[in-house]
Amino acid sequence: MKDKLGIGTCPTKADDVKILKKYKVRNILALCGENEANWHESIEKDFSCERIILPDSNKKKLPSKAQIDNAYLALKFFVNN
Repeated sequence: MKDKLGIGTCPTKADDVKILKKYKVRNILALCGENEANWHESIEKDFSCERIILPDSNKKKLPSKAQIDNAYLALKFFVNN
């Protein structure tokens, strides 16, 4: 999905924001809570952002089908827009 999807760590520093802008990223989708990864303060100003919290191995719980479907729909929307 060249030029459509990038996967990485949560952008927490000003340098992260600069890199995202350089590569013309428009959307940020986070799958973890703010307590695990709190994005940089300017992210919501400069990008379209959504946080969908999925349980992970730290929670010792699997995500439900509905949670996975919700994350997939958000990802699909961001990739196509």
